[in-house]
Amino acid sequence: MIFSPGSIALMGSGETTAHGGQVFDRLVRGYNSPVNIRLLGTPAGFELNSDEVIGRVASYLVSRLQNYQPDVKVISARRRDGPAGTEAIETAERLLDADLIFMGPGSPTYLVRHLRNTKAWSVVLAAQRCGASLALASAATVSAGVLTLPVYEIFKAGEDPRWTAGLDLFSFYGLPMVIIPHWNNREGGANLDTSHCFIGEERFSMLEKQLSDGISVLGLDEHTSVILDLNSGYATVYGRNQIHIRKRGLEKTFSRGEVFPLSELGDFRLPLDWQEDIPDVIWASLSKALGATHDEDGITPPPQVLQTLESRARAREARDWVESDRLRDLISAMGWRVVDTPDGQKLERA
Repeated sequence: MIFSPGSIALMGSGETTAHGGQVFDRLVRGYNSPVNIRLLGTPAGFELNSDEVIGRVASYLVSRLQNYQPDVKVISARRRDGPAGTEAIETAERLLDADLIFMGPGSPTYLVRHLRNTKAWSVVLAAQRCGASLALASAATVSAGVLTLPVYEIFKAGEDPRWTAGLDLFSFYGLPMVIIPHWNNREGGANLDTSHCFIGEERFSMLEKQLSDGISVLGLDEHTSVILDLNSGYATVYGRNQIHIRKRGLEKTFSRGEVFPLSELGDFRLPLDWQEDIPDVIWASLSKALGATHDEDGITPPPQVLQTLESRARAREARDWVESDRLRDLISAMGWRVVDTPDGQKLERA
């Protein structure tokens, strides 16, 4: 199996707006049509109309990505238990063929409680490490951090500011961080500070003091997203406003269109053990699913390999030979060899 991590989009809000469409379009570009898009409804599973919540996003993607002939399926998975829960093998198997997996609005703590350490989450991790992209919005972005902000418990129920365990998606890549969407929210008007995901600057400052030095804060403004390209080691900002990175008391901001290295978020790395924390049975199922959908004799390079190849071409045009060599080695680590010819770069299976 070739390990080539898919890109991860973190969306502050607005997944069904024009800016959200640009993000989805960027994520699916390069996949063969039809693009398999799977929407996991767990974040809003506690809501009686949870299927309607995730269904609106599904309808949007069918329309917005019609040029890619999207195969869009909603996987409700409202709870951990039960025949259609996130711990059911049948639920996990429905995610195996995904090119893009989306999770969105709901409750961060509910999502962690019903997804963490389940078969469905193991498939999400394994699929992403093998090339599937992830798009996380609102509550799902909060849950993806090493720690999770219990928004409803603090903002609605009046609990003291605290962190709870998160899904910890990014420590695997050397990026332990907490993610705060709705960073610049102004719904409270002049009399109520609803920034920092509705809890306000004062309470967030209390939370920030509870973080260890090795944890970064990534804040996402409204209608603003960032795509982390784990193969190239860079991230790109999309949308209306800015993203904010706080580390050791210092803050950096990046605006729409800006590109920055993932090292701004932490000690970024591509791991040596891609199967870490994934049960063998999940890898076996994923290998079988990929083998059934790809021709090993004429396999097309994954989108992440092609994107890295494009980055290398730009580095060579700029005569940045150090970067060119780095990207060549990265492509090699993904299982492909770059051959420079008079007609340009060619790819061969390593």
